Amino acid sequence: TLTNGKMIESNEQFKKAIPFVVGLGMTFDAFDEVLQKCNYGDKIRFTIPADKAYGKKGRGEIIPPNSDLIYEMDIVQQVSGKKTKSGIEYFNLFGGEKGDLPKEGDNITLSYMGWVKKTGRLFDASAANGKLYEFVLGTGTAIKAWHESVAQMREGEKILIIAPSATCYGSNGVQELVPPNSDLIYILELKGVN
Repeated sequence: TLTNGKMIESNEQFKKAIPFVVGLGMTFDAFDEVLQKCNYGDKIRFTIPADKAYGKKGRGEIIPPNSDLIYEMDIVQQVSGKKTKSGIEYFNLFGGEKGDLPKEGDNITLSYMGWVKKTGRLFDASAANGKLYEFVLGTGTAIKAWHESVAQMREGEKILIIAPSATCYGSNGVQELVPPNSDLIYILELKGVN
């Protein structure tokens, strides 16, 4: 909430707990700081000062400039995701209740963010280049982890995956971005299937 009590976001809209990987900077650094001091089963309430949240800019019409944010959380449990045949672990963040699974040959439009698991370093994101990523499912035009994960998704669904190195860039890595033999973590949102 804002300090005046106005709700800004809640997992209640998804009617389930939301998985969160500590140390990746998935949201404000303050989340990681606070969660690393907690135990499973804790119920916590904390304030993020404006300068560690959205600062002077705010966030659209939802969060005015210079707003402190108050969060209440239940640290429910450590969770494991579902696994694909290649050992990719995936967690549903939201969506996926309706629609058909995509088929080989479908044109996919994807929003993504990617971290190196070992270091927690964000190395790529579709927002950074200002456009969505497009590829044809079942072809060699994206890493194996994406093909395998997207085949489990429905349009509008958002998932977090932990992908073994062999399903990503393997022993080659990506110069200056992904060290060789790095497991990767991605948040993927399936924006379109054509």
